[in-house]
Amino acid sequence: MKYKAIKFSRSNQAEFISDLRKRVKEHFETNKISVYGNATMVTKTIVMFLLYFAPYALMLTGVITNTWILLLMWAIMGIGMSGIGLAVMHDANHGAYSKNKHVNKYMGYVMNVIGASAFNWKVQHNVLHHSFTNIEGMDEDIDPGKLMRLSPHAPLLKVHKLQHIYGWFLYGLMTFLWLTTKDFKQLYR
Repeated sequence: MKYKAIKFSRSNQAEFISDLRKRVKEHFETNKISVYGNATMVTKTIVMFLLYFAPYALMLTGVITNTWILLLMWAIMGIGMSGIGLAVMHDANHGAYSKNKHVNKYMGYVMNVIGASAFNWKVQHNVLHHSFTNIEGMDEDIDPGKLMRLSPHAPLLKVHKLQHIYGWFLYGLMTFLWLTTKDFKQLYR
């Protein structure tokens, strides 16, 4: 990905941010929704932790030794890992998991327990992604390579007609990309 030099206009930035915050606040108040997690969030957290740690414990203790069942356990752990990252840690690092900032802090560190780096994630997501959300050539989250097209500005290839079929599999392999190259490139950037 080639990075462009981008400058944002500061002429109406304060007005835009003020208006955006006002509209978001109105949305939550009008719909009587808390900006923080509720019982559903806690239930989701428990389920995702169980999906990750129960198979791990069963494999580690030798309760499961059959190769096919081990593969199934790894797949279940992958679902749990995704849920922990996308639904628990993400919301906690945005301060939305709980009203208590310490709960948010520690739930954000859960990333370290499942084999990733909370520090790298915060830099990648809060700095690199949110500074340039969905801007082609700047936001790595919309540029997974030539086999996937997540932006209308990316070149359209014939293979993209089938990405709704193979994309799920490739997206699951992105963890390997993060472990081998992405985190290092982002730290350098």
